[in-house]
Amino acid sequence: MKRNIFEGSSGKMEPFIRSDQYHFLKQQLRHIVQTNALVNDREMVRTVQGLAMDKMKDVFHGLTDLQKRLLEGMTELEDRTDMEMFEARILPLVHPFEMPEEGEVRSLFPHLSRVKTPVLGTGVDRRDLTYVSWFDPGLDRKFIVTYREGVLTGMEGSFTYSGRKNMCVICREHEYVGLFVTDATAYKRKGNYVCKDSITCNRNITDQKHLHKFMDDIKR
Repeated sequence: MKRNIFEGSSGKMEPFIRSDQYHFLKQQLRHIVQTNALVNDREMVRTVQGLAMDKMKDVFHGLTDLQKRLLEGMTELEDRTDMEMFEARILPLVHPFEMPEEGEVRSLFPHLSRVKTPVLGTGVDRRDLTYVSWFDPGLDRKFIVTYREGVLTGMEGSFTYSGRKNMCVICREHEYVGLFVTDATAYKRKGNYVCKDSITCNRNITDQKHLHKFMDDIKR
């Protein structure tokens, strides 16, 4: 009989997983299940499982014993059904993105008088979001807002859609992108390619540090 991969991990648990960490876990789950399905060498399978655990330990810090046991269950996955069950188990433990209020958004961009607050489309799960982004046609500006260590921060700039795929500097995946450009100083403009579709971008993010680095670099 198949062992219960969630044995010992039940009980009330508060959210402790960021969106980018959740997407990282899903990436590792797919890799483990694909390896298990395609590779007959059990030593190779165990190696892949071990590497996934090592990567997980680099991503998560300060976990409780219960949280560790839950995440270690990823090495027990055998097939797609196991993977889907595991994903369903950890989804409620992902922190949802806290949508900023109108006053908070306006305070980030005091030089603009008519900043609109972002509105999420139907079917968007806030647990998928590391940041929110929207384009204001009235101002002809694209906005990017996120939290860094619990503090709301953001940037705005022009956005020119390229009409082709390239690597997004935020999610590090090849998607349809555009050039985001902002005024770093009164005399210097800086920019880079970011996803046209911010929801797709968010779902690709497995490490929020790329977003933070982009925001830091473009403001220098």
